[in-house]
Amino acid sequence: MSGQRALVVVVVQHDWQGGPLERGTPGFELKEAVDGEPDLRIVKTVHSSFHGDVDLDAWLRERGIDAIAVCGIQTNFCCETTARIGSDLGYDVWFVLDATHTFDIAAPDGEVVPAAEIARMTGLNLQDEFAEVVTTAAACS
Repeated sequence: MSGQRALVVVVVQHDWQGGPLERGTPGFELKEAVDGEPDLRIVKTVHSSFHGDVDLDAWLRERGIDAIAVCGIQTNFCCETTARIGSDLGYDVWFVLDATHTFDIAAPDGEVVPAAEIARMTGLNLQDEFAEVVTTAAACS
């Protein structure tokens, strides 16, 4: 993903029915930092952006797009799943780790794992096998 490329912006919203991201709730609404009109908006009800109300794979292929940069919320769920599936579909994937966000999560043994450690492990899980893990600065240069 180096060199000059036209940028295409896809915004994905997760309609988690019965959960904190359900359509019509504040959790579903985009944050103020997400502004402007995207090239495509997708609403999904599962973790991967490739399984939404628009066939993202077909949409990207129709436009000759063979690489994606993944950022957003939640690092270890939707972002990681999208990166893995994107890789499996043959896309070059940049996982912009510092442009994702997650939360502290209680492990099965009850110990709370800090968000920073979860994000670090997500980066380790994806690096080399599924994605190139990069920073925002690297992705924007």
